[in-house]
Amino acid sequence: GRWALSILPSAPRRVMLLPTGAGESRQLDIGALDPTVAVFVPPGSLTVAVVGVRNSVPSVAIVDLRSGKRTDLAMPMLMGRVLGGRRFMPTYASPDGSLLAIATDDGKVLAWKLTPNPEAEPREIASLADNEVFAGWTTDPSKIYVAVWDGLKVHADSLDISSGRRTTVRTVTIDDAAGMLMTAPDLLLSADAKTYVVGYTRMLSTLYLVTGLK
Repeated sequence: GRWALSILPSAPRRVMLLPTGAGESRQLDIGALDPTVAVFVPPGSLTVAVVGVRNSVPSVAIVDLRSGKRTDLAMPMLMGRVLGGRRFMPTYASPDGSLLAIATDDGKVLAWKLTPNPEAEPREIASLADNEVFAGWTTDPSKIYVAVWDGLKVHADSLDISSGRRTTVRTVTIDDAAGMLMTAPDLLLSADAKTYVVGYTRMLSTLYLVTGLK
């Protein structure tokens, strides 16, 4: 069947695997990790990577959904570099399941090797400008998507992580930007670039005109 991941805002927070059809939900064993984001790892989505904090250190729990085996990996190079300027930590697994990439607040996209054995030291695969956001992987594991914001319009570029070559694959415009507080919102793009989600924070208020005061 098909599944969805959810992080419950309980104390402590829990990561749940939820069926999209018939079936029962199950809680993933992530040990003492306080989770922030959870993603499926292709191919087959039989592995889940959960990123969060363990003992004050950014870490990832890699969980095999078949056996329940968990591999823990510390990510100390993320300390003070994530969730300071954004409400979402862009985290995506490559389509071949070999890499887990995370974007930092200082514009670096770091990739950790997942297979055949997880490695603690990442490599930098991209460096982004202030108006750019890591938006996922393409169907090709050598390319990622970068959202380039220009006002209320965003261009989704395919970036070859080896050559640095970029190709714009689609453009999206926010129709209702009333009260938007972000200049570079989050953009989540499917691997084929046909489906997207834009996430941003906004604050709305109501102005009243009062007459006849004495």
